[in-house]
Amino acid sequence: MECFHFLVAIASKYLLRDEKRIKKWILYLFLIAGSILFLASILAVCENIPFLEGLVNGLLGKMFTDSQLFAAYFYSQWVAGGLLVICGIAFLLSLKNFKEEN
Repeated sequence: MECFHFLVAIASKYLLRDEKRIKKWILYLFLIAGSILFLASILAVCENIPFLEGLVNGLLGKMFTDSQLFAAYFYSQWVAGGLLVICGIAFLLSLKNFKEEN
């Protein structure tokens, strides 16, 4: 699911790049949220693969214990979720710029 958000963020950044009615910060914030979700899911998958577990623990093990690593993954989901809610509200507020053309 996290990869889906990341791919949709990249697609929306590409497809809406010339759209004047949507503010650019909404697309960038959506891309940041998708990147956080994607990075957290990649790190979680790499930790479950035996030969990559040593690499992840070598990179992050000095900074985090196991419980702190889980908390970092868990809280990154909350941060990204909050950013996605902000993006959704901002996009809905920008819908007033979409007026029907005759």
